[in-house]
Amino acid sequence: MSHLIEDLPGYRANIQTKIADVRLAGRGSAVEKFQEMLEDIKSDLETSEAPKGTVPRPLVVASNQVTGFSGFAWLGPVVGPLSTAGLVAVMVIFMLLERRDLRDRLHRADWARTARHHHEGI
Repeated sequence: MSHLIEDLPGYRANIQTKIADVRLAGRGSAVEKFQEMLEDIKSDLETSEAPKGTVPRPLVVASNQVTGFSGFAWLGPVVGPLSTAGLVAVMVIFMLLERRDLRDRLHRADWARTARHHHEGI
């Protein structure tokens, strides 16, 4: 990183050429129009003042309750635990269907551990 910083003055002319190319490419294009629009908005915001004789009012935001589904409001806290219970039930069912395979895998793993233990003792 320090090597790049040391070489930066050597790249100065190249960087300035690239910046000039970008500026020339932007003339009369949508980019230049967009930049002018932003500058206009910025100057309008800096010079705008509240009209005289008016007092700024506080903004009050109020939300209305949806009345059509208010009877189902109790359903929200129930759905999460029910979906978790359903997922657990599905997993248990699949585990029970594959229990022989899982049992065989467990026995093979246990056998491999004990066989290695007995082999090390010999």
